[in-house]
Amino acid sequence: MQVLEHLNDFERNNLLKTHKRHLKTMGKEQQVKHQLENITKVERNHEEKCFNVHFDNGEWYHYTLNHEWY
Repeated sequence: MQVLEHLNDFERNNLLKTHKRHLKTMGKEQQVKHQLENITKVERNHEEKCFNVHFDNGEWYHYTLNHEWY
């Protein structure tokens, strides 16, 4: 997936695990909107020690290294 190419293996695996957990908390309609292919940008946020994950619907979340999101 091109939007994740700039991440190293550890970062990519961490983000994918967090994303999977995040999807499990959503209803079917929301899951469709938040599929991996709907991620438009992933930024490293060194200050907060997380990733800023942006979706094509305009929503974005912080994905932490502890597999949490906000």
